[in-house]
Amino acid sequence: MNLFTQFLTDIFPPKPFDAETERCFLRDYSERMITQRRIAVVIAVCTNLYYFGIDIIDALNNEAFNEIAKLKIFPSRLIGTIAMTLSAGFLFHPAAKSNEHCVCFYIYCLSFSIYFMLLALTYQIPFPDYYLFCYDGMLLSLLFLFGFSRMLAKPTIILVIILLLASWYTFDDASNSFALSNLVKNPFREHDESPMVFLSIFSIIGCFISVNQEHVARQIFSNETQLKNAREQTELKASEIISLKEQSRLLAEQQNRDKSRFIAAAAHDLRNVMQPIGNFLNASLIALSKGKTCHTLEYLKQAIKADKAMCADVKDILDLSELESGIIKIKYTDFDIRVLAEEVVKQNELDANNKHVSLGIAKSNSSKAIVRSDRHHLKRILTNLLTNGVKYADYSKPKPLVIIAIVSLTKTIRVDVIDNGKGIPLNEQENIFKAFCQLDNPERNRDKGQGLGLSIVKTTINLLEHHAIKKLRSKLGLGTRITLLLPKGDELDFEEPIQLVNQERSLKGLYVLLIENDISVNQSIIAILKEHGAKYEAVSSVVALEILLPTLERDPDVVITDHSLPDEQTALDVITLIKSTFGYEPPILIITGETVLLDKEFKNNRVLLKPIESEHLLAEINLLGRNQN
Repeated sequence: MNLFTQFLTDIFPPKPFDAETERCFLRDYSERMITQRRIAVVIAVCTNLYYFGIDIIDALNNEAFNEIAKLKIFPSRLIGTIAMTLSAGFLFHPAAKSNEHCVCFYIYCLSFSIYFMLLALTYQIPFPDYYLFCYDGMLLSLLFLFGFSRMLAKPTIILVIILLLASWYTFDDASNSFALSNLVKNPFREHDESPMVFLSIFSIIGCFISVNQEHVARQIFSNETQLKNAREQTELKASEIISLKEQSRLLAEQQNRDKSRFIAAAAHDLRNVMQPIGNFLNASLIALSKGKTCHTLEYLKQAIKADKAMCADVKDILDLSELESGIIKIKYTDFDIRVLAEEVVKQNELDANNKHVSLGIAKSNSSKAIVRSDRHHLKRILTNLLTNGVKYADYSKPKPLVIIAIVSLTKTIRVDVIDNGKGIPLNEQENIFKAFCQLDNPERNRDKGQGLGLSIVKTTINLLEHHAIKKLRSKLGLGTRITLLLPKGDELDFEEPIQLVNQERSLKGLYVLLIENDISVNQSIIAILKEHGAKYEAVSSVVALEILLPTLERDPDVVITDHSLPDEQTALDVITLIKSTFGYEPPILIITGETVLLDKEFKNNRVLLKPIESEHLLAEINLLGRNQN
C-alpha cells in the first residue's frame, strides 16, 4: 500500500508550497536553471541553422528539390528560425533570470516555433525523404523540452498535450494528402497510428521525467531552506550565546566591583562600630577598678548601645547576603496587614519618640486588609521603610511624622509609607535602593545606619510573588511617599498573629541545657542564664552530652544547641540522643551562624540565626520554657 501511494505521488505533479515559499522557490529555480536554458536554446537555434544550411546546399545541388525548397521548405524554415531566434533572445533578457513565468512563456514560444515548423515541413515535404527526417526532429524537440528546458511539470504537460493534438491533426491530414500524390504508396496510410503511438509513449515518459525533476527540485529547495533556516537559527543562537556570554562577563565584573565596594563599605562601618565597644569596655574596667560605679555603668551602657548597632549592621549585611543568594525560604500565609503595621509602629515607637518623630497608621473604612505574603519578610519591609523615614526626619518642621497608609483595592492592597522629611533629589531617586547609598550623610553618621535598609526592601519585594514597589514620589522640603502593591489574601483563611516575644526577662525557675562548642558564645550564654536566675548545664559536644544526660537532676525545660558541633555532628544528633534518653522531645532552640536553610530539617523546632540580641534570646527562652511548664 505504501509503494502504491508513493507511486501515485511520483507520477503526479507535486503540490506547490505556500504562497511566499512558492515565490521564493520559483525565483530560486529560475536562477539555478537560467544558464542551462540559455545554452540549450543556443544549441537548438544552431542545430536548426545547421539543417537550414544543409537544405540550402541540397537545393543548390538538386534542381528537383530546389523547386520544392523554394516554395515550401525555405519559407517554413525561415519563419521558424526567426521565431526561434526571437524566443531564444528573450531568454537573455535580465527579467528571465528570476521570473519563472516569463521563462515559461519564452520556452513555450520556442517550442511552438520548433515543433510547428517541423509539423509544417512534415505536412509539405513528399514522403519519404523529409517526412521521417522531420519526424525525428520532433523527437529531438521533445527531448529538448524534457531534458534541457527544465520547465516545471504542469506547464510541460500542458505544452505536450497541445503539441500531441497538433501532431495528431497533422499526421491524419498528411496521410490523406499523400494519397493524392504520385509517389509510392504511403505506409502511414495503413499504419497512421504508429507515429502518434510512438510520440505519445515518448511524451508520457518525458512527462514522468519532468514530474520527477520537479519533485527533486522541490525537495532540494526544501532541504536547502531548512538547512539555511537551521544555519541562521544556529548563527542567531551563537550570536545570542556570545552576547549573553559578554553580558555575563560584564555583569560578573560589575558584581565583583560591587562586591568589593560592598565589602569595603561593610568593613569600614563594622570597624567604626567595633572601636567604641572596645574603648567603653576598657574604660569600664578601669573605672570599676577605681571604684567609680556610676562611670562603669555609663560606659557599659554605651558599650551595649554600640554592640546593638553592630548587631544591627551585621544582621542587615547577612540579610542582604541571604536575599541576594536566594537561600531564604518564603512562606506565604493570609493575614491582616493592619495588625502587622500596628506591630511595626509599636516596636519602633519608643525610638521614634526619642527622636521626636510621630508614627501613625491611616486605614480605610474596611475592618480588615488581608494580604497573601510572607509575614516575616513583609514585616522587615515595613520596618525598614518606617525606620528610614525616622532617620531622615526634617527637624525644622514643627511635627516630623511617618505614616503607614493602607487601602484595600479590588485585587490588591496598597500600602503607602509617607513622611514629611527632607525629601529625595530627583537625580538620586534611582540610587536610594542601592546598597550603602545614604543621602545627606557624608560623615557616615551611625544613627542613620549603613544604607542597606532600602536595598533589602527592594531585594525582598523582588523575591515575593505579585509584590511590587509601585511608585516613589518625593520632593525636596516636602517629604517622600513610597507605594507598595501587595496581593489580596483570602479572608476566610487568614491567620491571627501569634505573639512570639515574651516581655518577661527573668528566667527564674527554668532549667536550661546548653550545647555550644564555641567557648566565647558558650560563656556569654551562661552569663545571661546565670544573671537572669536560670539553672543550667552546659557542654560543648554530643559526646559530652551523652555522658551528662544520666546525671541531670531533672528534665530540662529548654534545650539550646548550636547546629554544627564537633566530630561532624549536628543538632539532629542532639535531638536524637535527647529523645532516646527522655522518651520525648523537650522544647529545643537551635542557634546557628550558617546561611543554609534549616526550616525543613527542623520544622518542629525554633531556629535563630546569629548574631542574636540578648533581649531576643531571653524572650525566646522564656517563651519555650514557660509554655513547656
